[in-house]
Amino acid sequence: MRLAKDSKEITIYDILEAIEGTRQLFKIHTDFDTTAFQNRESVEKWLQESSKLLYEAEDAMENVLRGVTLDELDKR
Repeated sequence: MRLAKDSKEITIYDILEAIEGTRQLFKIHTDFDTTAFQNRESVEKWLQESSKLLYEAEDAMENVLRGVTLDELDKR
């Protein structure tokens, strides 16, 4: 088997994207019904903040994976 590009040009993110596509890595539910909670506003705020944190974590992970090539990983 042969790679289409040199291993120095292929990032770990490229491989992840080829396997998983461009969909989000974390499933974040946005259709959560908060009407049953006594502290509805607190629950909604928590959901917003936790979703924001997961988006930030996903971005950080993608940036790390974009910074490592297949060649570099092989040398570790």
